[in-house]
Amino acid sequence: MLLAQVSKSQSNVNLGLEIGQSSIIGDIESLYFNGYAAEIYLKKELHEFINYEPTIHISRNHGLSNDLFGAGLVSSTNWFPAYRNTNIILFQNFSSSIGKKSNRVIFEPKLGIGLGSSRTKFNVLDANFRPYENIEFTSGYTIDNPNYLANVQEIHDDSYETDVFRQVGIFRLGDNAIDLYYTAGFRLLYKLQNSFLIGISHSYIFSNSDYLEGIRFRNDSFQSNSTDIIQSTRLLFEYSFN
Repeated sequence: MLLAQVSKSQSNVNLGLEIGQSSIIGDIESLYFNGYAAEIYLKKELHEFINYEPTIHISRNHGLSNDLFGAGLVSSTNWFPAYRNTNIILFQNFSSSIGKKSNRVIFEPKLGIGLGSSRTKFNVLDANFRPYENIEFTSGYTIDNPNYLANVQEIHDDSYETDVFRQVGIFRLGDNAIDLYYTAGFRLLYKLQNSFLIGISHSYIFSNSDYLEGIRFRNDSFQSNSTDIIQSTRLLFEYSFN
């Protein structure tokens, strides 16, 4: 009897891996295909239509502002905010499998809540650890060069050495602020075999912060009133322990 119960509990467990792009919906324009995200989850069927999914989410995002910001607290010269954002979140997700088990195509909406940490840094200093001088002129911004953003990217290195304003969380673990995150999304799965599935996943991660991209302003004169959102589209591979 005990062996039968163990076998039954294991038959409804799936292991999934998702890899794809990530970007931030915020004040600074995100470089859409320069970000990435990965998730690994263990899906356990609680009911015929309800699954419980402990999940690890890791993402990194990049962005570059279209607008020139004046010298201030972050930079001693005029600058174009360019950020790198890194997130590690442990989610407790619940999903619902819509589709008969005999069907090959399964649609799964999901919701979840998690604890995690976000770290964001700006690229403010050049290779000599000095502020970028006259970047508004060297990029062509002041002469309405349509390629000025591409020129800014060429001028910038990839150091991302300057910490932004500290994230505020519900508690701190060392230098990291730990905060609540919420997620909503869906998966579209296709059964290649009884135990192996592939598909696509899309999700939004909602935070309590407007500093995921490091700043609360679209430009020097406009302040945002909304929090930042991480969005991600990923390919998925799932194995069922039948």
